[in-house]
Amino acid sequence: MTVISLVSLVSHAQFVLTPNDGLKSKDNVYVIRRVGTELENYYAAKRVLKAVIPDVYIEDLEFEKVITAKAEAFVRLKPKGWVKLYNAFSKYTMKIEVFENELHLSFVELGPFELRKKNGNVHAIVHPYSGHNSFWNQFEPYLFNSSGDASSPKAIAAIENWANGLVAQIEKALKE
Repeated sequence: MTVISLVSLVSHAQFVLTPNDGLKSKDNVYVIRRVGTELENYYAAKRVLKAVIPDVYIEDLEFEKVITAKAEAFVRLKPKGWVKLYNAFSKYTMKIEVFENELHLSFVELGPFELRKKNGNVHAIVHPYSGHNSFWNQFEPYLFNSSGDASSPKAIAAIENWANGLVAQIEKALKE
């Protein structure tokens, strides 16, 4: 499980949660510049992912070119209209494409967030994409309404801070 502090405000990684496409950066990938050959950067990225995200599962899609990392995120969320903060857990997938002198990082998938009580039981599920304006769906928390407008800005900011903090830690570790 990945736990990130709010140090991400210092990071220049700027992933933004979008209503339909999940976490995206300006050009859909975040570029980390690192001097090294493609192979050196590949092994450095795998080493850093394992150090920064202890529970990561790494899939190699192409030989020494693309790394797919799967793990679970932990974020403290308070959806709009809710009384307190909850521990929210979500599975996510991150892709790193390795090139000579740079790495391209993107979030491929960010699943729904399970809001868990202190005993670990799931209290509710928050969907990180657009909801539907209907009577039945009004009871399920969505971070965006069907028009794509933010319905829970503080929860969205918490997820963005988590993602940008994670990327900042990976970038810092790669440059050390």
